[in-house]
Amino acid sequence: MAIKGDKKLLGAYLLDILKKETDNNYAKTIEDIIEEIFEKYGVKVDRRTIQRYIKMLKECGYNVISEEYENSNYHQKSYYISDEINETFTDAEVRYIIDAIIFSKHINKKMAKHIINQFRDLYSNPLVESLKYINEIKPDDEKKLLNSQDMFVNIEAIHDAIRRKQKIKIWFMEYDDIKGKLKKYIKKNKTNQETYELYPFYMIPSNDIYFLIGYNDSAEKGQEIYTMRLDHIEKIETIGSFTPTIKKKYKEFDINKFISEHPIMSYGDAIECEFWYPIKRMVDVYDFFGIDVNVCGVNKGREYVKIKVRITGWALKIWIGGHIEFIKNVKVRDKSFAKEMNDIIKSFGGIKYE
Repeated sequence: MAIKGDKKLLGAYLLDILKKETDNNYAKTIEDIIEEIFEKYGVKVDRRTIQRYIKMLKECGYNVISEEYENSNYHQKSYYISDEINETFTDAEVRYIIDAIIFSKHINKKMAKHIINQFRDLYSNPLVESLKYINEIKPDDEKKLLNSQDMFVNIEAIHDAIRRKQKIKIWFMEYDDIKGKLKKYIKKNKTNQETYELYPFYMIPSNDIYFLIGYNDSAEKGQEIYTMRLDHIEKIETIGSFTPTIKKKYKEFDINKFISEHPIMSYGDAIECEFWYPIKRMVDVYDFFGIDVNVCGVNKGREYVKIKVRITGWALKIWIGGHIEFIKNVKVRDKSFAKEMNDIIKSFGGIKYE
């Protein structure tokens, strides 16, 4: 006897049938599925609805395969879920993921092995033998600067807080200047470890370091956006929820603009800068500022292009200092920053700096 089903659960019913009753050797037509959903769950459904839910399952990552089925009257499609998990990722994609883990400076050997080991359940191919490769590349665990496992616990906690729109309290750590070990961050003339209360907005990688971008509603006006290294966080605690005002700020926050203005995660406001750079070395510009950098002019000899960017002053110093021999005619609107940089520019070669 069919149970009384809920039409809102059609996706779950379809997935259950495909998982339990189909495989590479046995597929079901849409008519089979319609009939079985009615018999099992008492829900009537049409072909177009089933086709729509099959499309949704594919978009969610389920390996739903369709094949032509021939009966005595006409050709039609039948469907099954393949157990060939390798089709989820190509070998090249797995290779890239594994190499990114191995060569990360902020994942220690133990954690790298743990993550890559998870692929053993999904992929029985030589790529997983990269575990041997780790021994040649990764330094010993005791030489690492952080506990990677704690960082992944923090990543999970922050991800959950962002999803649930919760405010968090962070206990902050710093590196010992001599030993390179993490220790509690305590400001001068204080005895308690430094903490921060933030509304978490995003987590992003930058220069092989994972950062939290959050909003501090108690900070000075214009300084509310905080960037914080996840490997400097000791522990996290949820202490409240997003207010309506914070929800609006979160919705309006332009993460793509923020990243373009912070090619290196740093504090400070973005500064407008303009300079000329050799066309033949434009890959340097793309690598640092991104492929969508504003190219707004070409000189008569087509040797140089004019670049306009908005980035933090600290990041601009790093860029100019590293590429000083190629840059021409730098212009910065921020007068105080221009004065600060003037001596640096002269010491590197005296290019025109306005």
